[in-house]
Amino acid sequence: MGVREARKRILPGPHFPYLYKSSSNNIALNRGSDYYYQIQGLLHVTRRTTCLFIVYTFLDLFIDTVMYDEEYFMESMLPKLTLFYQKHYRPFIAATL
Repeated sequence: MGVREARKRILPGPHFPYLYKSSSNNIALNRGSDYYYQIQGLLHVTRRTTCLFIVYTFLDLFIDTVMYDEEYFMESMLPKLTLFYQKHYRPFIAATL
């Protein structure tokens, strides 16, 4: 986050593209963002069910409780991680032995 973002109110848009405004007018973490992807992976690995996603600026504070989504992890993330492991990581490790 740059100096400009540090002095802004937290609203979805160009300064905070990883947030969106829901139909009920609440601000939430965008499920398509890299942060959401990272949080889901961490929740899976640590076997936790929730994570507090916090955005802080000098003018505002935003906290979103992100719940572990097993279906999202198994259907969206696991196939990509498995492919990466099989195509890149495993051959790399085998080549270094």
